[in-house]
Amino acid sequence: MADANQEPAAPEHSDILHTEPYLLYAEDNYADYIFFERAFRKFNPDYPLVHQSNGKLTRDYLLQRLEHNDRLPNLIVLDIKMPGLTGLDLLEFIRSRTRLRRLPVIILSASSEKKDIQRAYRHNVNAYLTKPERYGDLKDLVACLSTFWIKFNHIDV
Repeated sequence: MADANQEPAAPEHSDILHTEPYLLYAEDNYADYIFFERAFRKFNPDYPLVHQSNGKLTRDYLLQRLEHNDRLPNLIVLDIKMPGLTGLDLLEFIRSRTRLRRLPVIILSASSEKKDIQRAYRHNVNAYLTKPERYGDLKDLVACLSTFWIKFNHIDV
C-alpha cells in the first residue's frame, strides 16, 4: 500500500495510562499506519489506538504494562516485516507470556508468503490478513475487523 520511503516515526505512547479498552498497532511504515488510522477512525472515532513503530518498542511497551500491572490492549495488530524484532517474533513473545497469551492478535501484513502464514498460525495468531493495496479495500477490512473484534468480541484483560 505504501512505499518503503518512510515518514518520520509517529510519537510513541508508552507513557499513556489506559483504563479503557484500546487497540495496539505495531507498524514500522508510517504511511501504512496513517492509512490504517484514518480507516479505523471512520468506524471508531473515540476508540483509543496506540501505535508503536517497531517490534522492539512494542515488546517493551507490553513489558512495561505487565510490570506496572496496567491494562493490556483488547486487540493487537502486528505488521510482520519490521526491522529487528519482526511481527512474527513479537507474536511468539506474546504467546510465551501468561498474561499476554490470551490477547487477540491479528497479523496485517503485505506478505502472503505461505511460510509466514504457517508460522503465524503455529503460534496461535487469531487472524492473518494481507494488506490491501487500495484504501477503499482497507476501509472494508478495518470495518470488518472493528465490527467483530471491537464491537462484538468480549475479552477480559
